[in-house]
Amino acid sequence: MDKFDWEYIHRKCNLNEVCDALWHYSRFYSLRFSNIINMIEGGFYYEALLNMIILLEQIVASRTSILNDSFESLINKFYQGEKQKTAHSLRKLRNAMVHKFLFKYYVSFDNKEEFPLDEVSNYEHILFHLFMPIISCIDENYNDNIDFFIGEYTINDLAKQYGIENELDDLLFVGVEVQMSIEEKNQIKHENELRIMRQINNSSPVGMWTKIFKSLF
Repeated sequence: MDKFDWEYIHRKCNLNEVCDALWHYSRFYSLRFSNIINMIEGGFYYEALLNMIILLEQIVASRTSILNDSFESLINKFYQGEKQKTAHSLRKLRNAMVHKFLFKYYVSFDNKEEFPLDEVSNYEHILFHLFMPIISCIDENYNDNIDFFIGEYTINDLAKQYGIENELDDLLFVGVEVQMSIEEKNQIKHENELRIMRQINNSSPVGMWTKIFKSLF
């Protein structure tokens, strides 16, 4: 897994020039950008990534006088081609990063390895790969784009990954009674599914079964 390589970033980008350009546009945005760099240096990669995307949204929103434009419509209005595609993927990533079911989502670069978003240690790798594409969306002097995908795990994906596919049906129907309505049965099954997915993503293989059964019984 890639570490955040400042030497590589400095070869690709003059951060002082980016910060100065933001300062001339808005002192507030420049200070925000400096704070993000401090977050990265301090190892707060999740916070830095989320704040970079939020900063991008604010910068794009400041280009229009329409107060209630969505991030999606702003991207369509101000970007084209690969940069537009990158910006839309960043918007989707922002939404996933603040989702209450964060454990369901992952990032994949070039459809290769998957990096679950509820694993804090993954954000250094994710941010390193997305840093220059975000800079390119902020500063038109740069043109780094990347093909990345925000995927969503299903319960079957995780059950297969952790080798519990044969036991999955029994686990999903814990608490379901014969006399219940179809709606009630589906609701319990859905709640069990979320509990199982959360526990699988937060457990080692050794402790996984204990945590799943404790959460269901």
